[in-house]
Amino acid sequence: MRFEAIIGAGFLLALAIGGVTVQLTQQVEIEELPRDFELVESAAAQVQLELDRLHFRYVDRLEELAGELHRYARSVFPAERLAAKLVGVRTISLINLEGESPNGHYEIRTPDAGDSGFDRERFPELKSPTDPGDGSGSPTLVVGSDRFEIDESDFGWMRRSDDVLYFWKKVRGGVVSVIGIDTIEVQESINDWLLEAGAMGFKELENGYARLVDPRRTVVWANGESLSEGAAPRFFPATSRMGTWQIEVAGRTRTKQVWNLPFLIAGVGLALAVFLASILMGASLRRATRLAEQRVTFVNRVSHELRTPITNILLNTDIARDVLVDDPSDADAHLRRVRDETSRLSRLVDNVLTFSRKEERGHRLRISRQDPNGVIQEVAANFESLFELAGIDLQIKSVSETFVEADPDALSQILTNLFSNVEKYAAAGGFFRIETAIDGETWALLATDGGPGVRAGAREKIFEPFRRSGDSISEGVTGTGLGLTIARDLAREMNGDLRLVDSEQGAAFKLTLPLSKS
Repeated sequence: MRFEAIIGAGFLLALAIGGVTVQLTQQVEIEELPRDFELVESAAAQVQLELDRLHFRYVDRLEELAGELHRYARSVFPAERLAAKLVGVRTISLINLEGESPNGHYEIRTPDAGDSGFDRERFPELKSPTDPGDGSGSPTLVVGSDRFEIDESDFGWMRRSDDVLYFWKKVRGGVVSVIGIDTIEVQESINDWLLEAGAMGFKELENGYARLVDPRRTVVWANGESLSEGAAPRFFPATSRMGTWQIEVAGRTRTKQVWNLPFLIAGVGLALAVFLASILMGASLRRATRLAEQRVTFVNRVSHELRTPITNILLNTDIARDVLVDDPSDADAHLRRVRDETSRLSRLVDNVLTFSRKEERGHRLRISRQDPNGVIQEVAANFESLFELAGIDLQIKSVSETFVEADPDALSQILTNLFSNVEKYAAAGGFFRIETAIDGETWALLATDGGPGVRAGAREKIFEPFRRSGDSISEGVTGTGLGLTIARDLAREMNGDLRLVDSEQGAAFKLTLPLSKS
């Protein structure tokens, strides 16, 4: 896909996002109108007061029934008749916790039960274990699979499930009257009572959504309004032994149209980001395409560069062999040319291999204590004949007895690339000067030539792969355009650097490496 096509697609996508954003920025906001919750709290307090009053009355009746049950312990009919007068009573039992008589268990059927059987799964027969303390030190009642301890109080409650309660009362010695209660029936009776009680404040909650629900979430009373959209109900509980009643209220709401400014800004920002991303993607694609083209050209150039020194080596070898007997001095000149071409070929192969290892992240340096002056002299010796042929005056001024932390092969390759660049680009300048110095804990090498220098716009580009000062790898000068890239990368891997610095004439490169501390 071309650069212009990516930009166009990004622009269209940005327009689409912007259009959707504009449509979605207008939204409906729901506002809940204020409500007087003090009135609701007062209503909940009245319900709680009524529940407490009903509870105490119910407990009084249960205590009376427990006493009467003991009096009529040997008469089934009076016990059932007494129990039927009290709402919710399903079983009455007399239990001797000491395991002696009297013991009795009676089932109370409601008048509307008809011929249906008694629900013994909910209300099983009560028993007292043979061991009064049941190993715990306290008397125990057994109801189905449940066990309940009887504490030292005169009466108490046992909850078997959400809808079954047991009330017990000690009547004489170790005898306990136990009354099984259907809480659902009691709750329904309480609901009826609350509706009939004219003083209940919840009936005055007519402003907005309001309702009273019992412990089973059955609606006891509602004002007829439904919960408004967006309104959050609040709950005001009133609790008793039979469960928790709740008044649920919420105020009225109103809607209004508003603009979501943060969403609008975010949407427009996203549209701009998409457009900018398309520009960056297109630019990246253009750079990648250019790099791919450069790599193809690089392969072609490497092939050409390898062919040239090989051809020269073969040619000069043949000539040297032919004139070796008749003109030894001429043969020696051709053999020196073979050596120079071999060195050129070696430098080319070294750069290509180093760049390939770097691309594959397989390059590893072996840094140790090295004498940089020795490496400089070795590289200079390799270029002696080439510089002599090109008319380049080599000047070396080095500090003595200096050691750096470096890889000797990497340092040699850096210097070789600097020397090679002088031969290619600055031979007309007539000189190449190398000066070394110590700056604190750093060793510095300044390499200066008398060539045409590097134009201002290319000061950093020359360190990029496949780049030259002319910004083209098809210049008349031979080479792959990797020398300075490899040189700076190697310097930085050795904790140093290679930079192009200002100079009055030609080009000046400064190489820095850390001094050896050992």
